[in-house]
Amino acid sequence: MASAISYILFLSIFSSAFALGADHHQPRHSNISLDSSLQPTTNPASWLSPNGRFAFGFYPEGSGFFIGIWLVASPENSTVVWTADRDDPPVTKDAVLKLTNEGLKLFLQQSEGRLISNISTGTDASSASMLDSGNFVIYDSSFNVIWETFDYPTDTIMAGQVLAAGSELVSSVSETNHSSGKFQLSMQSDGNLVLYPVASPDSPEYSYYASGTDGDGYQSLNLDDKGSLYLLNDNVTYNLTSGYWDGTSQVYRATLGVGGIFRLYSQDFELNTEVVLTEFPKGTNGCAVKGTCGVNSYCTSANGQVVCSCLPGFDYLDANRASNGCKWNFTPSGCHSNDDNTTYMSTLDSVAWTDVSYAGTDALRYSKKDPVPSYAAPLSVTSDEDRGDACLKDCNCDAALFKHNTCSKQVFPLRYGIRDDSTTTFIKLANRSAGGRPEINSHPESPFAAPIITVRRKFSVKISIVSAAIIASEAMAREQEMAEKNAARVVGELLTLEALTSGEVIKAADILTTEPSKSAVFFSLPPQLKRQYVLTLLDSGIGVSGFRH
Repeated sequence: MASAISYILFLSIFSSAFALGADHHQPRHSNISLDSSLQPTTNPASWLSPNGRFAFGFYPEGSGFFIGIWLVASPENSTVVWTADRDDPPVTKDAVLKLTNEGLKLFLQQSEGRLISNISTGTDASSASMLDSGNFVIYDSSFNVIWETFDYPTDTIMAGQVLAAGSELVSSVSETNHSSGKFQLSMQSDGNLVLYPVASPDSPEYSYYASGTDGDGYQSLNLDDKGSLYLLNDNVTYNLTSGYWDGTSQVYRATLGVGGIFRLYSQDFELNTEVVLTEFPKGTNGCAVKGTCGVNSYCTSANGQVVCSCLPGFDYLDANRASNGCKWNFTPSGCHSNDDNTTYMSTLDSVAWTDVSYAGTDALRYSKKDPVPSYAAPLSVTSDEDRGDACLKDCNCDAALFKHNTCSKQVFPLRYGIRDDSTTTFIKLANRSAGGRPEINSHPESPFAAPIITVRRKFSVKISIVSAAIIASEAMAREQEMAEKNAARVVGELLTLEALTSGEVIKAADILTTEPSKSAVFFSLPPQLKRQYVLTLLDSGIGVSGFRH
């Protein structure tokens, strides 16, 4: 019911904007004066550009409204191209957006109001405009631009917009949820344009597209009004596309889509059509986009449909959103070397992973610039027994990847699993009862073909007499190993939460691993509440001035 109401409101607001744009006798608010205001359900709910193709204002989404800019193609075909405070909760129908001398100010019920435009010049705002380019700008009294939405892109750049070095686009969660999603397009300071999963290190192992221009000095990604997408360094350009039609009816935009593909679009207002001109990477199936499936899950496809499946011994973090990743379906009980038959190795055939992981408490030192490789040097092994034993006998090893007679040890979480007939994955699991087969793959079986999972056990019985001193020493060692395991588990789950930056992951991990009571609460919460709990711990500044992007 809520989604149906949002859709009706969406059409109503966008239809009003389209009608205003079509009627040349209606004011289009090319000049917005101080004290002008908008409300979600009061006409006008938006300010139009002079040509009527763009609107700035409230649009309905979820249980409320967001402030954004949309391309008004027709009443039934409007595209959101920018959203303010995209990761904040939606506002209610009582919200008021007002242009003040401080900038754009949002007033909620019983609220003093908060700025959503951060004017850093210290100059008072005097007026504003929704431009034909899709850029909303605020002017001072001399008509100098002192703030503009083009400086704060979300998932889209329009013709005439620049994505400067050090900036990025972040995909949306879905077509109907414009909060920060799972993928980012980074214009790196080294001149390379790269696609990564969100919150991953900026290193080649994690990318799934790169322009290959690192070291060439390019400082921005640009889109012009002819549809040419290019990198620029002073007067030197590197063309990603050739130019297209330069007609007055054409509007070009480049958007990082929900599925991680960066596409260039052309909107023809005369024909009322939208065409995809090119995409990056080209001709890619969903599983080739790293991050399509979350941590500890692997991607398969059939008939063009992507399927995310959990590792053996893991369940979906959210059964309704399989792409979010997976978590243990048991609680780790510390470090064991299998002397007491507490662990065994499960084998997953024909799945490869990004061979970069974390080492114990080094997980807390996670940095986007300094990825930590698999924690042990690759081992040369030949027999099936040796493959599993290498990890089984190592307290710190959670899994091992075997390829071309080489075994590399890993710790959870594993990332970006895809089909690869040359790779075998060994996963260490807990024996829930000695000699008993633990429950694995407790989630519903996928209807599509997936790698065959087999279970191999190694039983061993050793009787030894140890001194009290050795027992105490082992207890301390196990306590330390449990702490490291807990740290890895904390970081693994934090990385599955949407829209957390790498800095927030590090800070949250420090809190949760040093304060057991907080980590207990964190692990007990359902997936949909974990992120809000983390933000509360971080006092992340929800409602603070400025845009999140």
